[in-house]
Amino acid sequence: ALSRITPNDVNTWISLAEMYLYDQRPKRALASAEQAITLAPDNGDAKLFKGVALVKDRRQREGIKVLQQATAGPTQRPGWAWEYLGSAYYDLKMFPEAIDAYTQAVKLQPASIAAKQGLGLALKDGLRFAEALVVFEELKTANPNDPFPWRQIGYTYGYKLDADKAIPAFKQ
Repeated sequence: ALSRITPNDVNTWISLAEMYLYDQRPKRALASAEQAITLAPDNGDAKLFKGVALVKDRRQREGIKVLQQATAGPTQRPGWAWEYLGSAYYDLKMFPEAIDAYTQAVKLQPASIAAKQGLGLALKDGLRFAEALVVFEELKTANPNDPFPWRQIGYTYGYKLDADKAIPAFKQ
């Protein structure tokens, strides 16, 4: 409705793309983001939501290219761009790239639990166990009732074949 009222407002199209993503409608989000890019080709936020829509539509490689553009250009949400880029790399099992992207996301938004969780997972699955444990321990300390860090600590020690540390973490 707002896009009909203000069809040339880039921010309306970006907001519409964001709402479609929240509603899990990536194709509509993509169309909205592309309309925003038509109106403002250098808008980093439009590229961010286009990249996310592509990734959510299971078009990771295309999404990565667009998200890379979003991280290079001006955006009001640089941490999100890096976080979604990390997620796309992770989905493709490109762990070194995911680690780099999530590291940037954490630097830009140090309070983001999702960015830290993504970084920890990429480190663990990239076989960088010591670094992963540091991240998971930090998450555990911040929220000891959250099962995510405990489970990941258990998995990490399991990969290291250290049952004496894995079992208590899983029990917790």
